[in-house]
Amino acid sequence: MNVFFDTNILVYAFVADPKQLAARQLLAGGGKISVQVLNEFVNVLRRKQGRTWMEIESALAVVRVRFRAPIPLTTAIHDLASRLARDHAFP
Repeated sequence: MNVFFDTNILVYAFVADPKQLAARQLLAGGGKISVQVLNEFVNVLRRKQGRTWMEIESALAVVRVRFRAPIPLTTAIHDLASRLARDHAFP
């Protein structure tokens, strides 16, 4: 099974939260992320978590080792995501 991880899972893996262990276990199982998820991850760590650029770059390095080929953001990917959201009542 090929799993796609949303930004929230990455964020939970890097913050002190009761969901941290579960997020890390999910990520350890492998899957896919997109470039958009990387963008949102940086934004959340910087703006909502107040992390320094050094902390963010360190977290990104860990993520990029696990997910070496993030899915690019294209209109085809956007269209597919929109259909999945519509067909499965995703927000």
